Amino acid sequence: MPSKTLTAFKNKTKNIDLNFVVKGVLVLGSLYTTYKLFTTIFKGVGLIKDPAEVKKDIELNQSIQDSNYVLSSALLKELKSKGVNYQDLNQDLAKKLSNDFWYAWKFGVLDEKFLLNIFSQLKYQSQVSILSAWVEGAYGESLIDHITKHLGSIFSTSADQTAIQQIFDKIKQLPLGIIK
Repeated sequence: MPSKTLTAFKNKTKNIDLNFVVKGVLVLGSLYTTYKLFTTIFKGVGLIKDPAEVKKDIELNQSIQDSNYVLSSALLKELKSKGVNYQDLNQDLAKKLSNDFWYAWKFGVLDEKFLLNIFSQLKYQSQVSILSAWVEGAYGESLIDHITKHLGSIFSTSADQTAIQQIFDKIKQLPLGIIK
């Protein structure tokens, strides 16, 4: 008896409906194509974030938190309160750089090369904090406040984020600027 069942099973496998297989492949293929199409459209309009963009956003947010202390006048205030000598910034240069920083955003649009040039003139973290104090005094906003406000605006581009990330990375590598 078992041999009859095995033979019957082998005969049934030979009679697979080829139309059923073709229809199944077409249905699965069309479902996959639809999925890819909608995923691409949703990514394009911003409803689904690309994993690389999410990672980039996380890294930028971490950089903002790491650089927040230096990009405000907090470092300068701490150094002054402890009576520590630090690398200062020439008054004329500080005034020029604070004006340049403020006007690097023309009508909300950032001139990335101009901004990178401003920060390339600073050699110590203490000088960055001094620049922030000048910007706070002149415009009522620290460097970090102005940068984060721009990153949250509709005018922010990926080129802006890249330039700002470069600035944050540069600031982290600068020496503190303490004079012994």
